[in-house]
Amino acid sequence: MYWTSGQTTIQRFKTDFLRHANKLNEFNITLNNRSHILLDLPKEEETIMEDNWKGIKGPLTSTCHEVLGRKKHHHKKYIPVGNSSQDSRKEGQEDNN
Repeated sequence: MYWTSGQTTIQRFKTDFLRHANKLNEFNITLNNRSHILLDLPKEEETIMEDNWKGIKGPLTSTCHEVLGRKKHHHKKYIPVGNSSQDSRKEGQEDNN
């Protein structure tokens, strides 16, 4: 499950990979190859910022998918709140006896 903001889904990527020099270089090269789309954006004053963002977001998102991959959600073990306090009470009673 991914968090949503309005109608779009927020995608999480394995950004930890960018700490490795090889992955960072691969990411930069791939993004630079796709940046030609960014250079083709209209330079008119009438250009809407939302249209510009769509032009930037596409190559950036596809590069993240290709190079980094999506972050997988790891479920944490469920610990009921009541059990931990009951265990500590039992330990306290054992110490008093």
